[in-house]
Amino acid sequence: MANDKRPVTVEIGGVRYRFTTDASEEHLRRLAGHVDARIDKLGARGAPPAQLLAVVALGLAEDLEVAERRREALEERVDGVLREAVGTIDHALAAEARILQDEA
Repeated sequence: MANDKRPVTVEIGGVRYRFTTDASEEHLRRLAGHVDARIDKLGARGAPPAQLLAVVALGLAEDLEVAERRREALEERVDGVLREAVGTIDHALAAEARILQDEA
């Protein structure tokens, strides 16, 4: 099996981090950019890197929970709409079958 991992260095909060990964460098830089944007939004560039990353991680975890709740709510809504649509179709097909049976 080929080892596709390679070193990639990104800068987050003014600190360079080196990763060995099979992810694309562009992808990691984009993710690092999101984290950097969060740090900028906090306005706490002088704080220790570990503290900054912990606060950003908590914010991202909260965002993930919100997105997960939204996804679950949308899934429930879609399931309800689909059940209703299938019921409507079943009802229409049953009515059509009765009409055809009466005509026979």
